[in-house]
Amino acid sequence: MLLADCISFEHIEDNEYILKQLKHINKLKKSLSKELCDDIDNFIDKTINPIIYDLDYFDFMHKPEYGSYDENNHFVIKSEQAFDMLIYELYSHTVKLEKQLVKIFAKHIK
Repeated sequence: MLLADCISFEHIEDNEYILKQLKHINKLKKSLSKELCDDIDNFIDKTINPIIYDLDYFDFMHKPEYGSYDENNHFVIKSEQAFDMLIYELYSHTVKLEKQLVKIFAKHIK
């Protein structure tokens, strides 16, 4: 659940929250199998760390049909409909990430 919270729609843009969750996850991993820990570490490295450290991570949402960059290089949403589509885009992305996470844990359930 802690990993799922990191990639949830509610928290995916909150780096501080994600980092706090990752610290907690690292403490709890001690009680897990090495194989599961390796899969968790891989998921963190490939999926969660880019959310935190890649400044361009959310560029997939900055499509011309949703808005454009102003003179200060801020993305300005052009309409309420574009905003709704951005919300959908982010929500869809988080669902995709959650499916990846479920696959990881599903293979460890016996």
